[in-house]
Amino acid sequence: MKILCVLLRGLAIAGFTVTAALAGEGQVVSTMDSAGYTYIEVEQNGQKDWLAAETIKVSVGQKIQFEEFSMMSNFRSESLQRTFATMRFVNTVKVVPSAPIVPAK
Repeated sequence: MKILCVLLRGLAIAGFTVTAALAGEGQVVSTMDSAGYTYIEVEQNGQKDWLAAETIKVSVGQKIQFEEFSMMSNFRSESLQRTFATMRFVNTVKVVPSAPIVPAK
């Protein structure tokens, strides 16, 4: 919940549009944790995007589903000392369970 309050405050100041849409799913390309957030690079339909969520355990190669809250351009993470071209802030991230491998007979 604290992420929402901080984001809403920042978005209101910056004048960004808030959206509430199910963004979909993607495969985790890279991930890093910093300052209470998990930054997740996902690939969807050949396009890579960055997500920011409250800290969650995800691994490279996993498929995730997420619900987008808002998007910012030129997002600067002071804790990572990095600027992202775009950052999608998400409310929910869920790891999609992989199907069990059934041996051939």
